[in-house]
Amino acid sequence: MRRILVAAALCGMALSAAADFADYRFIPPAKALLNPAASSVATKALASQKSGAVPRYQIDDFAGQSEALKAAASSPALQVGTGASLDWTAAELFEAQPTEDGVHVWRASITSVDASALRLQVNLDHLYPEDEVWVVDLSGRAFGPFTLADTGHSGRWLPTTVGDTTIVELRSPRDIMPAVTITALSHFFESPSTKQLDCPLSADCPESTALQEVSSGIGRMSVTNEGGQTFLCSGALLNNALTVDAEGLFLTADHCFNGSDTTIFADGVEVVWDFRTGGCPGAEPLGGTAGLPRSTGVKFLGNSTAVDGMLLLLDTVPVGTRGRAFLGWDTRAPRIGDPSVGLHHPSGTAMKASLGGVNEINVDTRFGDNQTTISWDEGLTEGGSSGSPVMFDDGLFRVFGMLSNGNFQAC
Repeated sequence: MRRILVAAALCGMALSAAADFADYRFIPPAKALLNPAASSVATKALASQKSGAVPRYQIDDFAGQSEALKAAASSPALQVGTGASLDWTAAELFEAQPTEDGVHVWRASITSVDASALRLQVNLDHLYPEDEVWVVDLSGRAFGPFTLADTGHSGRWLPTTVGDTTIVELRSPRDIMPAVTITALSHFFESPSTKQLDCPLSADCPESTALQEVSSGIGRMSVTNEGGQTFLCSGALLNNALTVDAEGLFLTADHCFNGSDTTIFADGVEVVWDFRTGGCPGAEPLGGTAGLPRSTGVKFLGNSTAVDGMLLLLDTVPVGTRGRAFLGWDTRAPRIGDPSVGLHHPSGTAMKASLGGVNEINVDTRFGDNQTTISWDEGLTEGGSSGSPVMFDDGLFRVFGMLSNGNFQAC
């Protein structure tokens, strides 16, 4: 029997004082529009890297340590990355590149040996308003610009790049190198794209048109703390019944933020959208999350340890080629036997579905009070699925809780 426990009904999160439920809102797909500036940055950065014009720096601290780091991870959330504190100034790292249309450019390449992905933290406090910082994934995508307006608490976590190497680019109209410091690094020792799951059910398999629309509102969340440790969970966008605006309200599990030994700020949260197998049964994308749309955390809005829930605000929600759903929700208490469906990223893999029903209600666990037990008849959930929405499988697919914990599962 595959059983998981979900947080109590959403009334525990106090989502709205004026409504007991909301139906999902769906924004139709957008055409895949490339950002010309980002495309130009990526193309030129990769060309200069290939030609050897970019200085390269290598970190060997975690070389050959992947299996040991996996074994040492003990967080209730799925830990996939460990951290290193750095204090690298721009003057130490970057070299000038040819100017581009009057813009001065500096680049550096950073490698952490054996990393499946990297995330860098930078201090932007001393930039001039017109200075820009970009990070380039070797798969061909650039993220930016990050400016003085993006200054964080002790630094700003840049987007995650796939692979062991990333390129950082500085740009300015002034012939003075922007004063950036790279303060920390998160080295990903786990590669979800190579993970083999037992009895997975791709999220592309259910034939319900409504459920496929709803699935576009599920994101894979990574949480990086100030020590550089990174954890993976799942979560969902929620529809605010009190406004016509499509707000970036994101619901996940509170325990995703509790396994950390250092502080977590909202901008340490990154959500990747549309990470799918692309078919039924489909296969894990070889490129992982490279090239997929992203959101960053802006603010923690509220949490409850009693129901193991966290609600936060994201900066923007890119619509993408699948559209984007803001899920409906219902505060009514579930009943034993209610058909239920879950959408999530087990072990950080491409989105999967689980189908089952309510087995028990008002169960107390070490993760929360008055939880609900769900028994899956098809599909499974595991580490990385935490925080994903559990919905009434009645055609409306309203969220009534978020996945909290469960027992060992086997086919």
